[in-house]
Amino acid sequence: MGRDRQIYNIEHFNLLKKLRYQFVNSKSRIEILLIKTRNFNIIFRKILRDCEEESN
Repeated sequence: MGRDRQIYNIEHFNLLKKLRYQFVNSKSRIEILLIKTRNFNIIFRKILRDCEEESN
């Protein structure tokens, strides 16, 4: 069970990394995903922050 969850989390993280590039200009969409994935809020917020830095 723990390993399955870990694999799922890695896949979920990779999906969000793709979304980071796909929806660079729609931060609200990414923020909704952040709310739904509390376990990874810190990582996802870091991705969002990196994304904002790259777009400046």
